[in-house]
Amino acid sequence: MNILVSGCAGFIGSSLIDSLLKLGHTVIGLDNFDPSYSKAIKQQNMVEANKSKDFRFINVDITDGKSLKSVLEKCSLDAIINLASPERMREFDVDPVFYVNTSIIGTINLLELAKEKGVKTFIYGSASSVYGNTRKVPYLEKHHLTKPLTPYAASKQAAEEMCYIYSKRYGISVIVLRIFSTYGPRISPHQKIFYILSCAAKGKDITVYKNSGRDFVYVDDVVYALISCLKKRLGYQIINIGSGVSYSIKDVALEIIKLMNSKSKIIERKNVDEIQKFTYSNIKKANKLLGYIPRFSLLDGLASTVRWFSQEVYNNKDYRRYINENSTP
Repeated sequence: MNILVSGCAGFIGSSLIDSLLKLGHTVIGLDNFDPSYSKAIKQQNMVEANKSKDFRFINVDITDGKSLKSVLEKCSLDAIINLASPERMREFDVDPVFYVNTSIIGTINLLELAKEKGVKTFIYGSASSVYGNTRKVPYLEKHHLTKPLTPYAASKQAAEEMCYIYSKRYGISVIVLRIFSTYGPRISPHQKIFYILSCAAKGKDITVYKNSGRDFVYVDDVVYALISCLKKRLGYQIINIGSGVSYSIKDVALEIIKLMNSKSKIIERKNVDEIQKFTYSNIKKANKLLGYIPRFSLLDGLASTVRWFSQEVYNNKDYRRYINENSTP
């Protein structure tokens, strides 16, 4: 298949394109190296992909519809996977338009591309944050979404609605994956587990919110789910992709401290209103429609992530600034 992947230089995107290339697919990767973190880190993520003759990288911003159409004018595509997503959710107050544009305008531009090129398979990487702080657990795809906690969540929810419209109006098979808290090698410097790793490596205290939990899912399981979607024609579907377990962030931090033989201590503080207290996925639909079963336990996934961090990150100058600045829990 000829597959377009936006956000290809990011954490999940780069892991996905490596797997697609190993399976024999031809991949066009889009990224604009937004300044959320180092361009050098993102380029490093694509080192293996760039060795393949079946991979073509295009530096383009998906919010620029005219440029997007121009660079892809002669490309034949069988599927589009949109993983382009803003990183720093807490910076919405600084530049909310930039973040909303990526989720909404960028997604619409890619849906327009699918419509014009007759692409019948579109996969959108949404997020568990659309559930807000709903008290119904575990989260089911059919749960009514009430008020989102952040503009990030609101923009993801709006993008899901645009996907629905294009699917129903133009016959595009659209699968929206609500991806829960993903971790593993190449994890973004702005993610919670990266913060814990960086503190543990230096023996610094680790701050966590009281009684908070996350459905942590290993990146290879997310990649498996994305690739499984390519084989399906399901009309419009929303599917949770998580581990099906909500883990205490405090317990995860303690396990990382143990794995790294760190002297870090846990500092608990009161939760704040704009932060989800916990996430917890029901993954029965993913199992039924995609044959999805998480293959990696939390302990195995954390051990793999710690090995990557120890070998590839802590002494890497391109990560150094983010480790030193990463003091936000």
